[in-house]
Amino acid sequence: MFTIHWVEYVVIAVYLALVIAMGMTFRSFSKDISDYFRGGCQGTWWLVGVSIFMQGFSALTFTGICGQAFTAGISPMLVFWSNALGFLVQGLIFAPWMRQSRCITGGDLIYNRFGRAGEQFYIYYGFLATFLWSAVMLLGTATFIYAVFGIPVWILIVVIGFSVLLYATGGGSLGVMSADFLQATVLLPITIAITILALIDIGGISGLMAEIKAQNLSDDFKLVKEVGHVYSTPLKIAAGSFSWGWITAMAFNSILSNMSAYKYLAVKDGAAARKAGILCSFLMLLGSAIWFVPPMVARLKYYDKVMSVTGIGNCADAAYAVVSTTLLPTGLIGVLVVAMLAATMSNLDSSFTGCAGMLTRNAYPPLMRLLGKQPSEDPKFLLLLGRIFNVIIALIIIALGLWLAAMKDTSGLFNIMLTITALFGGPAAVPFGLGLVWKKVPAWALFSSLGTGVIGSGYCLLLKANKEPLMWYQELWVVLGTAFVGWLIAVPFWKKSPAEYRERVELFFHTIHKKVDYAAEVGRDSDLRLFKVTGTFALILAGLLLLLELVPNSLQGRLVILCIALATAVLGALMIWLGIYSQRKRNLK
Repeated sequence: MFTIHWVEYVVIAVYLALVIAMGMTFRSFSKDISDYFRGGCQGTWWLVGVSIFMQGFSALTFTGICGQAFTAGISPMLVFWSNALGFLVQGLIFAPWMRQSRCITGGDLIYNRFGRAGEQFYIYYGFLATFLWSAVMLLGTATFIYAVFGIPVWILIVVIGFSVLLYATGGGSLGVMSADFLQATVLLPITIAITILALIDIGGISGLMAEIKAQNLSDDFKLVKEVGHVYSTPLKIAAGSFSWGWITAMAFNSILSNMSAYKYLAVKDGAAARKAGILCSFLMLLGSAIWFVPPMVARLKYYDKVMSVTGIGNCADAAYAVVSTTLLPTGLIGVLVVAMLAATMSNLDSSFTGCAGMLTRNAYPPLMRLLGKQPSEDPKFLLLLGRIFNVIIALIIIALGLWLAAMKDTSGLFNIMLTITALFGGPAAVPFGLGLVWKKVPAWALFSSLGTGVIGSGYCLLLKANKEPLMWYQELWVVLGTAFVGWLIAVPFWKKSPAEYRERVELFFHTIHKKVDYAAEVGRDSDLRLFKVTGTFALILAGLLLLLELVPNSLQGRLVILCIALATAVLGALMIWLGIYSQRKRNLK
């Protein structure tokens, strides 16, 4: 693999310990399940926005999606452009409604809209898609680190999974979001540095374009592909990828799937939720501009090196790791690995805490009543129960990650991700999205829509089993179309719904459109403590990064390390200053 300095191992180990310590520090912020699962609505818009942005991708971006860029050029940027569009629509319309629902978990929102039966059915089905998605994220990180260090993937899956478990279980929602912000201060600077180094290596934008033309890759690297495009490499690209039909489906899917970002429940009010969504959109556009140049350079200059990677399903998934470790100065490979850990840990911690919240708040009480027992309402017990569920969920996701790793699917992580999105996430996304905008349907519309969507998914899976699979975007339209038909079937029965249910629906829509009065509904915020803790850990991280100056390196390498450390230190100092400023401003009122 690659020569790694011992200091880099120390940086990675201390970084993991730092994030876990941050989670433990935020333990005191959680007094009840509202604090634990939605941060007591204490999250500032920038904190939640960055956290949702970090949740929106993972090391899978730098393995599976960049692996596609290795083969197909800039086309995978369309994924992030679609996500940016989805977050923009979310911020302008749906994010304020999510916060204004006044819910603690996503399951609460389903209960308020469709009733108890719909809530139970939806959350248990949702666990399936979430667990599979999270397992792919975990596998993506392990794949990347394997390409750098050669450590067996199964060991990495276990270590990373348990690291996330420790800090997510301790810190709850606020700990998770603050850790996400901290991790973003590492991820963005190091990936920007890699892109600059890759462009220098290839001779700038003009050199990149010249090499594409010289190697006759113009057709492979053009943005939009023909449905039947044949690539000049044996690596697999799913049929129909990056065609106009694929692009349209991706944009629609991004808008629909982004409606259910439950972290908006943690912001102070609807206006803050709107700002958070718009910030996500901007950050996604920024990411798309910097993340796909390195794998393209890998294709043009390091093709044989990438193709020689073994031990993973698709060697193209190692393209970003190969070019990064080839070009980075000594000492920065550890920072790169930290950035990949940051990308996935921010995704996994949300899955752990979000699912634990719904099990505690939405699954536990009905289950106890079904067993003829009265569910406990003791805040301390429920908080403990939430942490126990966090552990159970983490173990399940780690086990699924190990199972996926054992499969060694040669189609690549990106295609696995798309399959999960379409066939498992699609049936749930339709009734959730329509439920926010379409009032007059009976409660069982959730069942009919999700049920017919599952039938559509089953049909697509059957075709796969018979070796006659549809293209991804065709699968998505089948699933979304059948789910929509199931919704339409229920529409004529609205007037036959019980009066109690119709009143519930009226109250639901009145609530999500009513602005939050933060002072009256929540009270005093925790901005000072939140800013100080986040800022302090950022300063500690900056000091950790400066340790890399101990590694023998070129002047260029030392300057890159210094810039990344200073950027983190400036953000940390800014957090502490803003906390003190907000406190003084409050005291003057």
